[in-house]
Amino acid sequence: MKTKLILVILLLGIMGLLFGSEDPAEMDEMQRRIKELKALSERFKAEKGFDGVIDTNTEVMKLSHFSGNFKDIDMNAVRDSLAFRQVCNRIINKLLPYIGAKENQLDAGNISISSTSIRTQYQQRANGYPIWGEGRLVISYERDYNRISILNVTVDIANQPVQPLISDIEAKQLAIDMHKNRTGRSFDNNETTISGPCYSNGGRDRYYIAYLVTVEDITYFVDALESKVVVYFDFTRY
Repeated sequence: MKTKLILVILLLGIMGLLFGSEDPAEMDEMQRRIKELKALSERFKAEKGFDGVIDTNTEVMKLSHFSGNFKDIDMNAVRDSLAFRQVCNRIINKLLPYIGAKENQLDAGNISISSTSIRTQYQQRANGYPIWGEGRLVISYERDYNRISILNVTVDIANQPVQPLISDIEAKQLAIDMHKNRTGRSFDNNETTISGPCYSNGGRDRYYIAYLVTVEDITYFVDALESKVVVYFDFTRY
């Protein structure tokens, strides 16, 4: 009997550690975010005539996925790529106030048609620059289920002209210098690759114009306005 009592006490103690360790402030903030996004979802449905399920992302506070139909759009009438593009334009007009991308930031991609679906992807470009790892909107129609599916991976970047203050050659040299200082090794500079400029939030909680320089499998994010390496990652580990 004593053994059972001790086990119960230990179990209650463990449960207290597990559930009592939650930060009340963090829980309150999460509930606030969930409530705010739910209200935003309901407002979108009411204003845009959407009937379906909307998934949300509390980390970035956005409507991330839509699955359903719009009351004023008849998808059964969509038979070819031209008709689908016209429908997509109408859908985007409904989405714009509720997603990160602004007007004229979405570049239309190719349309793919199969026996079960029709699909296209829009790439977001802000002020002429792509967004590294993000910045896309995928719209598809699933014929078998007669529903529209929308994946929103756009981000909020203002339309504000910006120009890099350093060239790709200068960004490359900054990354090479840091890599040499970090490793103390010599290497073949010809094997160093660079991409950009593009928007990135690597190492920061905001988006900035960056060059991505890869030196011996290490990718350095170079701020093109502040002329410095912000962060570096070894993507081979992931």
